[in-house]
Amino acid sequence: MLAGAVAGGGLAVAFVLMPQRFGAPLEPVEGEAGFNAWLKIARDGVITVAVPQCEMGQGVTTLIPQIVAMELGADWRQIAVEPAPPTGAYPNVVLASHWARLWLAGGADIAGSEDSLLARRFAERTRFNATAAGTTLAAYEAPA
Repeated sequence: MLAGAVAGGGLAVAFVLMPQRFGAPLEPVEGEAGFNAWLKIARDGVITVAVPQCEMGQGVTTLIPQIVAMELGADWRQIAVEPAPPTGAYPNVVLASHWARLWLAGGADIAGSEDSLLARRFAERTRFNATAAGTTLAAYEAPA
């Protein structure tokens, strides 16, 4: 019985820590090429940027596209914004780690770091792409 409990516990931990793969939520249509979960570029030069948060006065529909335009050297008038569907491809790990004490009883010290694997897995599995406290830029500025 003890061996079964240990094996079951090991499987549960492995399931939680197992990396996830998410398809590109922005499906390119004819005349567009999808590059990742964030970008589509059309033949006419229009660059479509996914924005995973709702615009509620914090400027996310301006901030993320401006960074993309600057990095690609694109004309700002050629940038389009598309709301991204809820998916694990856009986890806000920074906010998840800030809120770790609310969702992980007794483990906030473990998940309270922005580079925490537990915070990342929580944010991916629950499609946690909310924003608060100005975490949008911090969440997406560095590759995962």
